[in-house]
Amino acid sequence: MRSRTFVVLALGLLAAALSFAQPAFPSRQVHLVVPFPPGGASDAMMRILGARLQEIWKQPVVIENKPGAGTIIGTNAVAKAVPDGYTLGLVASAHAINAAGRRDLPYDTLKDLATVSQVAVVHQAIFMRADMPVHSMRELVNHARSQRTTYATAGVGTAGHLFGELLNAKEGTHLAHVPYKGSSPAQVDLLAGQVDLMVDALSAHYPMVKAGKLKVIALASPQPHPGFPQIPMAEQTYPGISVESFFGIVAPGNTPRSIVNQLSGDIATALSDPGVKNRIDELGLLPMSTTPAQFDALIRAEVRKWTELFRAGNIRID
Repeated sequence: MRSRTFVVLALGLLAAALSFAQPAFPSRQVHLVVPFPPGGASDAMMRILGARLQEIWKQPVVIENKPGAGTIIGTNAVAKAVPDGYTLGLVASAHAINAAGRRDLPYDTLKDLATVSQVAVVHQAIFMRADMPVHSMRELVNHARSQRTTYATAGVGTAGHLFGELLNAKEGTHLAHVPYKGSSPAQVDLLAGQVDLMVDALSAHYPMVKAGKLKVIALASPQPHPGFPQIPMAEQTYPGISVESFFGIVAPGNTPRSIVNQLSGDIATALSDPGVKNRIDELGLLPMSTTPAQFDALIRAEVRKWTELFRAGNIRID
């Protein structure tokens, strides 16, 4: 009996020694890679989130901007990093779109990166000039079935681009994509009558709606916006016609599950902070945290959805 007690005590002491030998995570600086240039909403969001995580972890959090190649450069840097939790990356909807439509990615989206948590939703919307004689989703579809209709987006492979491709494939419309290098020049040409409509982030152009120069036909996103319950969703008229637009955090693929789970929990804590939520809301983004499994399921579902569309329509984005 005494020997058994001794063994139990010895094992307890060994476990305690091991816990002291392994410092709490994180014990040093954490890098957050943002695959976009400084100054945009995504960059601002990560700086807000990073500052709160720095308070929680009591360790420096450094934002590294690595833009280019439709987010691939920054994401590849994360995929190739040491899988210890000290290098994390922001991904957007393009993360799943690239996996579905680009050849020769330098990483395997589903194997080389571990999902940590979704962090925000971006509601996409369909905008038209205020003087356009189209006032609903059904009127838009009828118009675009009978004649070529141009739609502007912030670029090839964006959520707005794929919304138009999805509508063409499922509803027989004749929407012609006109990609721009960002939202601002697309809005300028829409107001000038150079394009018929625009599919882009609701927050980016709503000030022009309030000014009476643009109108919102519908949300292109699959969920309503809590701040704009009066705007209908395209899915309400045409089920299945929607695009997810999101931001989330990933880590290198072989990052220990215990660290991934801790990161996810800490991100949820940071996003639940009222000050953090309010500041991200002001950027036009809707904060949202998920478990690693929930975010993984979203990415996989999006890859399947866009792979099917690209194959059926012979669509290329590279």
